[in-house]
Amino acid sequence: MKILTSAKINLNLKIHDDLQDNFHKIESDIIPVGIFDEIIIKESKTEQIVFNIDRLNNETTTIHNALSIVRECNPSFDKSFEIIVDKQIPLESGLGGGSSNGAAIINFLCSNYELLMPSYHDVVKHVGSDVPFFINKKPAKISGIGENVVNLNDISPMKIIIAVPKIGLNTKQVFEKYDSIKSKHSEKFLWNGISIFNDLWNSSIEIYPELKTIKQNLEDSYNKNFFMSGSGSALFSLFEEHEEIEEIVSKELSLKYFSITKKIDCSLSQNDD
Repeated sequence: MKILTSAKINLNLKIHDDLQDNFHKIESDIIPVGIFDEIIIKESKTEQIVFNIDRLNNETTTIHNALSIVRECNPSFDKSFEIIVDKQIPLESGLGGGSSNGAAIINFLCSNYELLMPSYHDVVKHVGSDVPFFINKKPAKISGIGENVVNLNDISPMKIIIAVPKIGLNTKQVFEKYDSIKSKHSEKFLWNGISIFNDLWNSSIEIYPELKTIKQNLEDSYNKNFFMSGSGSALFSLFEEHEEIEEIVSKELSLKYFSITKKIDCSLSQNDD
């Protein structure tokens, strides 16, 4: 089975100071976007998970954790798998590639083997806070610690520039910095009736000051506002579906990834080999 797992952007991100299970409570409107990792999964006598990025082959990833939580909920399930992952969504970018991968495995196993789906609350605690969003597959508002997911049906089509700087940001470090700084809330903008903001922006530029310059250079190049997705470091700008966008990428922007893409309706697709 081949599975395409999409990236996402947070159109907004509100961080609450109160905690739930030692996680900050959040609110965020999230949309899937047309950038994909590819996962090939098939039954095997022994389990093997192989990434095209070497460092991930030495880590416990969201895919490992997704397999574990599904098996915990289904103790009699005894299948093993060979899983090959072609990562195209940049790491440590706030685009949710790891969460998307984990959600794809949970959806695949529970759907194809008629297994009990773990609760969103357990998924957040053991796999990741964005994983319920990706399990749900649709544009959605999430809240709590990510376990509350409500579909958003009124977000219009749009084109999106996504620009990822050369340096990524670690989510844990960004939240730790958020807890330590005084200026926690960022400026809000309105685009087609959608409030666009990110409460992690100030903490992210404390860790990675150059991000502010990269954002300004992108805004100067396109004469449009750019915003950060999730805990960063990816920056995005929104355009009407009919707008023509000229690709302007210079070495001075310090980017490792650039894409002109669009909002999609479903974060997951799978096909039989």
